[in-house]
Amino acid sequence: MNPRKTGQQTTDGLKAYLASVPEVTEADLEALRASARKLEGEPLFQADFLKRRFVEEMLAAMNEQGVSQMELAKKWGKTRQYVSKLLSEDRRVNFTIETLCEFARLLDRRVEIQVVRPAEAALVIRTVPKAETAPTIWKEGAVAGIGGRHR
Repeated sequence: MNPRKTGQQTTDGLKAYLASVPEVTEADLEALRASARKLEGEPLFQADFLKRRFVEEMLAAMNEQGVSQMELAKKWGKTRQYVSKLLSEDRRVNFTIETLCEFARLLDRRVEIQVVRPAEAALVIRTVPKAETAPTIWKEGAVAGIGGRHR
């Protein structure tokens, strides 16, 4: 099979499909906004959203540290399958606050919970690492406002 011909057929098919899709109207957008507002008030949706954020943070930490699921499981005393289920947000795995804290601690992280009113936004402040763990560029004050000097 000719790859160019297959690619062109795919492109043509995609163009035809997109041409058949109706344009999004302002009414469609408002209906979408209303649905999003309704979802934001649903505890199950909020819980799933927070789980996803936690998993994303843990995957980023694992990637940063070069830690595999197998290594993390061994360090934790759990099976790789259990860690995999946590990271895939398997509903059969109980995401307790204790589990979140244990998992985060394995990756030198901690969990913080903020409770805010519906119209409020959580304030997030990232702290600068201690001098002994900070990157060299911070220790030398090359970043404006860090280390007390500006370049």
